[in-house]
Amino acid sequence: MEITAEYRVSPMIGVALIGGFGKVKDTVSDTGVTIWELGAQANAYVLGDFRHGLHFGAEVIYIGASASSGKVEATASGLAAGGYVGYKWAASIGFTFVFQLGYQVAGIGATATDGTDTESRKESQKGPLANLNVGWSF
Repeated sequence: MEITAEYRVSPMIGVALIGGFGKVKDTVSDTGVTIWELGAQANAYVLGDFRHGLHFGAEVIYIGASASSGKVEATASGLAAGGYVGYKWAASIGFTFVFQLGYQVAGIGATATDGTDTESRKESQKGPLANLNVGWSF
């Protein structure tokens, strides 16, 4: 589940906070992976306005994950930052649709240990940034 709260700084500028949390279960190994995210966006509405408009923006997202199975424990975390162009449409009753497409740079690190041996790996990548949000505005 993810929640985004965008605050209208001015009729053409918005700042958003993003938070998310979830758990995925691997049915084969019966292992649960806990995932969380925290981030922020800044949006400049260049056509239209805060409720209905084309915007340019940037986002930074931190994501973390952890899992354990038997004696093995694993953690991972990453940071992604990028820019995008998007469109937001908010109905007068509150239904809201946001689509954003851009480019981002991401770095991630992971560590796993069984109490005796520990393995770690870090990697960075560049690639597409895509957000599709459907929800309700208050």
